[in-house]
Amino acid sequence: MITMGHHRAWRCRAATCLLGFLGFIAANNLSNATELIWRIPQGQGPAHVPAVTFSPDGRTVVYGGSPRLYAVRMDTGVRRVLPNPSEIGGSFAALVFTDSGSKLLYGTSARISIDMPWLVTYDTTTWQQVGDVSQPSRNLGSPSAIVIDNESNTAFVGLSYALSDSLIYRVDLRSLVWNPAYAEIRSSWAVSELQWIEHSRQLASAGRGDSQGSVRIWRGKDLSPVITLTNRTVGATDLSLSPDGNRLVAGFSDGIVILWSTRDWSVLAARKVHEPGLSAGSLAFTRAGRAIVVGGSDGFIRGLASEDLRELYRLPLDTTPADAYQQSLRGIERIRSSPTEDAVVTAQLWGVITAFRLPLAITRVSNIVMDAGFSSPVRAPRGQDILAACGQLRTETKRERKGA
Repeated sequence: MITMGHHRAWRCRAATCLLGFLGFIAANNLSNATELIWRIPQGQGPAHVPAVTFSPDGRTVVYGGSPRLYAVRMDTGVRRVLPNPSEIGGSFAALVFTDSGSKLLYGTSARISIDMPWLVTYDTTTWQQVGDVSQPSRNLGSPSAIVIDNESNTAFVGLSYALSDSLIYRVDLRSLVWNPAYAEIRSSWAVSELQWIEHSRQLASAGRGDSQGSVRIWRGKDLSPVITLTNRTVGATDLSLSPDGNRLVAGFSDGIVILWSTRDWSVLAARKVHEPGLSAGSLAFTRAGRAIVVGGSDGFIRGLASEDLRELYRLPLDTTPADAYQQSLRGIERIRSSPTEDAVVTAQLWGVITAFRLPLAITRVSNIVMDAGFSSPVRAPRGQDILAACGQLRTETKRERKGA
């Protein structure tokens, strides 16, 4: 007798087999699954791109800072040069839009002891400078990360090369005055990224060269320390917060990616996504928060499942033949995800900027089935035959050997 339980079991197996088959197809056809939107080749901008950011409506990308700043239309790739008070080159810069998108805050590539604006505010309608903030004091270094708390209209600014340690300051965006209270991250020469966690009113920081903890949490009201999430001897290269604010992910210079819950700071997953000697240079949650895109020093984009960091896909930004030296120049410095569509913008070494849509067809199918109440994670096939794609423990090759 076939019971209702048997029917459910067979339906689940059929759904799993279908998704496995689609995953098998996707894993072998990724080169045809991406859509290039536009690309700015080497030589048409700054050689080093320390900052990339999207406007809240996803229509504009701003990048640069060393020493040029550009605003690019996401749909057409048409760009304009923004007036930049920092005409000297620098290793660091930071960019962030206000929540409404009417203002852009730019942390300049100011070097130590150089008398120039520390932070600049642009009106995004005219792209003209409408305000600036001077350095709180000498030898504080260059802004390398900025995040905004829109409720209090406060910007948190991470500084790099601030003597021997890095610092985090607060700036009131109404008066453009910095707050004298600051956080000091010892044994760290750079704040690589900041994220604001709205539900807990806390700030997350990532530091490079930080031997005492690469990812830390601070209270937003006074920048007092809350918890050190890592005690690794390598620095964190980037941080990203999920759209719902419940997960924080960090990439490290040894290729490790770690995912935390922002509710209790428990580790949800950890994965080594690159071979030894390669860095997980930059990462970002996708628009819906169900995947994390990671750009590394090998020039590949990896898509990871946001619940357990399983690899969903891997694709090169450039498929043309290259020798070892040319391949080394394809490393990804920054990757940022559009807030309104399944697309990303990457900045590679020597200023190559690329915008493309992600290969998310299989992920969309999985999400539809998940929303219907079925567990349907996307899995990479173990072998190259359909039984492996359907989740069987043994491939067809092994079955034939067993029966021989």
